Amino acid sequence: MRRFGFVANITTSDEYKLYMKSFKLATLKKRGLEKVLEIYKENIETTSSIIKYCKNNGIKFYRMGDLFPFSTHPELAHFDHIAHFTDELYELGQLAKFTKTRLSIHSSMYCKLNSANMETVKKSALELSNHAKLMNAMELPADNRTVVHVGSSGGGKDEAKRRFIHNFKVLPEWVQNRIVLENDDKTYSYKDVEDIHKETGVPIVLDIFHLRCHNPEGIDEIEALRRACGTWAEGEKPEIHFSSQDPEKAKGSHSAMLKVEELSSFLDKAVDLSFDVMLEVKDTHLSAERMTRELS
Repeated sequence: MRRFGFVANITTSDEYKLYMKSFKLATLKKRGLEKVLEIYKENIETTSSIIKYCKNNGIKFYRMGDLFPFSTHPELAHFDHIAHFTDELYELGQLAKFTKTRLSIHSSMYCKLNSANMETVKKSALELSNHAKLMNAMELPADNRTVVHVGSSGGGKDEAKRRFIHNFKVLPEWVQNRIVLENDDKTYSYKDVEDIHKETGVPIVLDIFHLRCHNPEGIDEIEALRRACGTWAEGEKPEIHFSSQDPEKAKGSHSAMLKVEELSSFLDKAVDLSFDVMLEVKDTHLSAERMTRELS
């Protein structure tokens, strides 16, 4: 059975909202670490509630929001938030295991492992390390990973790809093992991320919408899907991303919802391949519920 997932928050009504909370750095200066820990704990509890919501609605795939905002900021980087919440994170992981919910994370827009700026590289490595620590503390399966983009194109794309390969290889193996690489809609095509995979072994998350937006090599999408699935280790289930173009916005803008027939048509072409589908649409859980109900 294929699992269909959604991103971050749930809003079914004005009364029922489940979303990750953040804060301003001024809050840290004014109210101290105690307030930050209160928000972190609430985000863990919210994630637990979302996983329970997923179970009650048949959804088996969920991309977590940012449980620990600003945790890599110099004001907080000295504090080991993972160790502080060891018990709570273990319990969260056990809930995911019990409900058979696959979890993932998407790196922030500031995560550029291939930046020419070494300070940015260090911050990116710290972010990825924190994500790996979080997943390990939750004892999540090996195919629960953090999705990253190649990042910067400074100095030319070929040089930027070489920087990514070098900086990825410098990461500890336990961090590397929690990373997957996604093609984007403007710069790094499927072929680009496949080139990086061949040098690093990092699995590929194929974004079908991005492939449709940016595919200079003209690779057939089912052929790309077949090749991307082959980059994952035996026993790990590949992840792909699927969404649609918003007809009223610029190229690359995600639609508010997904049509069942559009995804169904794509899946019919890939009936012999096994993978999970993260739906990157603005109605989040609603499309995931609909696809789970009609296509699983």
